[in-house]
Amino acid sequence: MWVLLWKQYKISKSATFVSVIGALTRYGGVLCLFEALIPAAIICLAIGIGCHFWAEEIAFSAWKKTVQAKGYEIKVIQGDLQTAIQLYNAKPEKKTLAYFDSLNPHVAAQIRAMVANNK
Repeated sequence: MWVLLWKQYKISKSATFVSVIGALTRYGGVLCLFEALIPAAIICLAIGIGCHFWAEEIAFSAWKKTVQAKGYEIKVIQGDLQTAIQLYNAKPEKKTLAYFDSLNPHVAAQIRAMVANNK
């Protein structure tokens, strides 16, 4: 049950903390539903779901900082497709491609084409 689960992020302890808080808040929302406290349940569930997405953003920002610290960002800017593919395979998400778009749109387009061909 997604309501009771949190995600542990290896790259960011603060994202893990926010994820745990979100899970506990969602759990509180479920408890409020059983007690017929509908407005409180809606508020708790909304805050808990928001915390989930906030934790995802924190983790993605930490991943981007790691990419920058290791010098991979410069390689992608310079057009190194192999580095970009490795980074994408490590985090195959739309946010990753959007990040590559901001660095080098040509590399992002090539990766999108490869992903489309593999489907």
